[in-house]
Amino acid sequence: MTASLIFALLGCLIWFVLELAEQEKEEEINVVAEIEKIARAYDPSPHYVWEKMAAQSLTSVRLGKVYNIYQSAMHATRAEVYKLPYLDTVPLRKIKLDILNDDDNLPNGGAHHYQLADLFRWLGAVDMIPDDDFGSLGWKAATMETPTGTFINIVEALYSKSLGPWCIIERLSNAWLEGLYRGLKLPLHPYFSGVTAIEDKHANVAIDTTCLVLEIRPSLANIFLHDAEVVARALTGVWDDMLAAVR
Repeated sequence: MTASLIFALLGCLIWFVLELAEQEKEEEINVVAEIEKIARAYDPSPHYVWEKMAAQSLTSVRLGKVYNIYQSAMHATRAEVYKLPYLDTVPLRKIKLDILNDDDNLPNGGAHHYQLADLFRWLGAVDMIPDDDFGSLGWKAATMETPTGTFINIVEALYSKSLGPWCIIERLSNAWLEGLYRGLKLPLHPYFSGVTAIEDKHANVAIDTTCLVLEIRPSLANIFLHDAEVVARALTGVWDDMLAAVR
């Protein structure tokens, strides 16, 4: 084999490796772009519930109903993060642990769940589901025949199998927090200033971590994206339930 032929073969091999790397990069960019497309399609911001909440004086009973719906949906997503799949290397497990700490291991025994409950108690909400009842059979029975119940069931079914639902929920979370802030007509409140920064962080971590997993398991991309859209579509039912509660 001549030297010129060897160099030609090496050149072809280098070109092939670079082309393969470029294709993998395109696949990652496409996943991010598709998540953004889903986020735009199911953006909570324009939903009428926030405008309706802001347009009227919410009674203590209505506030309690809004809380029960909203916290039920949020509890499901927080609880199911514990079951996220594919995060099985040490670095990925540490990422998962950091997220769990942000939600459930706040200073002085705090948790995101308690922060939200404290906000609604401060607003005067009544008939709130007790904190320790979330996750019980009674809690599920209270939501089962509603769009919120459907959302909870889908979250429980998909979070343990796919990273797509986690990605889209984290991506959309700040949009609905801004909507809730508008709907409650609050002055600047510590709950919103603290949580929005964490949700921004989680949104970035979720997509970055999912892309890391897809570098190893690229065949899962379409499954993740399908499941993300299923969850995003079901999430609109939560806002519909909240709207019904304040009418």
